[in-house]
Amino acid sequence: MKTGYELAKNLRKIRRRYCLNSTDQALFYELVAICNEEGWPDIFRISNSELCSYLRVSENTLVKSRQQLIDAGLIGFK
Repeated sequence: MKTGYELAKNLRKIRRRYCLNSTDQALFYELVAICNEEGWPDIFRISNSELCSYLRVSENTLVKSRQQLIDAGLIGFK
C-alpha cells in the first residue's frame, strides 16, 4: 500500500510525461484525500455529483479529468 506522500510523488513524476491540467491534478488529490479519510481501502465509492461539488466543475469536466488520470495510470475506475 502506498502512502499519500508516495502517491503525490508519483503524480509529480507522471505529469512530466502526461499533460495533466489543474483540474486533473485537483481531482487526483481529492481522491487521495477521500481514500485517506476512509482508511486506505483498495476500493472506495464517491458519486460524481459529490466530486463535482467539491471541485466546482461540471460532470463533463469531471469525466474528462478522470479519464486523463486513468490514461496516465494514476487511478482505476469501474
